[in-house]
Amino acid sequence: MVSVKVITPEGVHKARMKAARVGDVLEAVRSKAPGLAALLLEGMTGRYYLVVKVNGADARFQRYLDTPVSPGDKVDILVNSRDRERILKELYLTFGRDTLGQPLLHEAGRMFGVVLNIRGASISSRRGFAHVEVEGPSDEISALMDWFVHNGVRVEEAGGKKI
Repeated sequence: MVSVKVITPEGVHKARMKAARVGDVLEAVRSKAPGLAALLLEGMTGRYYLVVKVNGADARFQRYLDTPVSPGDKVDILVNSRDRERILKELYLTFGRDTLGQPLLHEAGRMFGVVLNIRGASISSRRGFAHVEVEGPSDEISALMDWFVHNGVRVEEAGGKKI
């Protein structure tokens, strides 16, 4: 059995269930707790966003919904408000050949509590560059920048600080 803790603005909910991957856990939580279903659905599209951790590791840095879970694992689902204190940061992203064609900007906007605004971009067959503004909670912007690096993107903050 997998131990699941859902932390929402309304409180903490705990459960134990059988699951093989993070997506199965989210689906089971939605079906077994109707009151949470609307909040979790809204978390995918609206005022809230989800952070899912498996044994303390952010599943967004793994295979997210396809991240495997095993008996004894602890899954934490944090439902965070997009209305938290927000900052604006400019980033320069460099995509190598391996990352071209991947929908990384789209995925980043869905998975993190941020808004990405593309200020400029240039793409060739070997490399791509993007100048983006990122607005969101500072901890999520930091996690987003780490996620880009984890996925093979070079990140520079405006002002020349390389990540």
